[in-house]
Amino acid sequence: MKQISFRLVGFILMLVLFACKKDPVDPPTGPKPGEGSLERVIRLTLKNLPAQPVNANYNTLVTIKDSRNGAVRSKKLAVQHDQQYFTDTVILQKGIYSLTGVLVREGNSNVKFAAPIEGSARANGVAKPLNITMALDAKEEKRIEVELLPVSDTDTPESFGYPAGSFGDRTTDPELPTDTRIFVKPMIKVGDIVYDSVPVQLVLKSWDEQNNMSYKALSLLAGMQPVVLPAGAVKYQLSVSKWNTYDEMTLTKGDIQENSVYILGGNKGAKLLKNVTDVRIENGRSKAFQRFEYRYQPNGDLKELTWLGKKEDGSNYVIRKDLFQYTNSRITGIQGYNESGALSMNSSFSYDNEGRVTGFEQAFQGQKTTGAYTYLPVQDDEGTGKLYSIGAEFSHTDRYYKTYLSKLMYGGIVLKETVSTSHGNFEEGLYDYDFNINPYAHLAIPDMFLSQISKHNLTRQSKTWSTPNAIFVPMDWRYTYDADGYPTQLFVKYREYDGQQEVYTIRTIFEYY
Repeated sequence: MKQISFRLVGFILMLVLFACKKDPVDPPTGPKPGEGSLERVIRLTLKNLPAQPVNANYNTLVTIKDSRNGAVRSKKLAVQHDQQYFTDTVILQKGIYSLTGVLVREGNSNVKFAAPIEGSARANGVAKPLNITMALDAKEEKRIEVELLPVSDTDTPESFGYPAGSFGDRTTDPELPTDTRIFVKPMIKVGDIVYDSVPVQLVLKSWDEQNNMSYKALSLLAGMQPVVLPAGAVKYQLSVSKWNTYDEMTLTKGDIQENSVYILGGNKGAKLLKNVTDVRIENGRSKAFQRFEYRYQPNGDLKELTWLGKKEDGSNYVIRKDLFQYTNSRITGIQGYNESGALSMNSSFSYDNEGRVTGFEQAFQGQKTTGAYTYLPVQDDEGTGKLYSIGAEFSHTDRYYKTYLSKLMYGGIVLKETVSTSHGNFEEGLYDYDFNINPYAHLAIPDMFLSQISKHNLTRQSKTWSTPNAIFVPMDWRYTYDADGYPTQLFVKYREYDGQQEVYTIRTIFEYY
């Protein structure tokens, strides 16, 4: 479903009703998520640790990868013993994850046990090496069995499938140089939006005392990632490239501290959308049916958006033309005019000091809707501060009930959205994204449902309704991108609401200035 259409048919969405209403499932153990919560609980059972004597001083470093956005997170967990060894619980959001690392220490010592990773030299020592896929759906504590192997003084992290340095300082010769682990956090600014959780290519160059250079290209996953600086070098250069941006830094051996975090990332201006054309493909035939034309002020502010339709004879007609007013670089007013040039919609928005929408008022077809938005932090198990919620309540002059909006956000993307009414109807959606640039986010056109807020592009959605409404629903998204990370084409396949076969495809063509 094309994002711009949410803005243009916002009032229709208020009335969308859903089917498949599910009864809540209470988790039998562990912390209980609240009603409607997306929190899920896991606990690791650690196999092959010595049964006697019981060691109460073990702790575990667990690494988990989120399949939704590729983010990798690490967490230190206490280990308990009650007939078997198991960790404290970890709280994650509903979704699919991979358990990619488990290391066990005794107190603050080096690693004593490790779970080998598939493909490593030690992986044949266990029946089920990492990575282990964890589908967190039901609201109950999920137990994950992890097979460990003892780590000897001569074992290397690489033999278990881990990066060099992962087992701590294992050298017995204080004169022997050791590798140094640091963390790199890519942050790329495009226009006014910072992308701090995208995969990048990092080039690591190092020079020894004789000025001999070594070179290594690394593909870093999204988010903050470990990088091992080789021993014996006296100077390092780290560079990051993404979307035709580039940034680098040079470090000397004396500058570096183990586990320090370094931020790298370029910046560039945002591209401006020029035209967006939608073509319907059905039964092998293509037909353009709508087009959106964007025009700007000399300073780059959006001046007008014209929504064009196609008549049967192929000629264009104006469905609506929107004009925009700005205050302090934010859109605070939108006036929509119909085909005859008459004012048909008038919207106004207010903002807080952080540039977030706090108030909404819209007059449409003689009726008025008003709303207010709130922003609240959500407990984030990793402490990133990126998880938060948006709530809104709307009143309407043409109906007795109220409409409510709830969005669960992680950084700049919507994980979950619920639209409901005070008389019981609701629509709930769960969303996945890629790591590329959503051009609509850079336009920053506000609407009632904040439908253009995600900075990445939608690749999957799962929706639930209280009453069936939609006839056709999207089932597949395929993008083509330019070198700057912007979409040039999008193909979205649609199926019938209660079917699985493709009925038609919408091809969207993006043009930029």
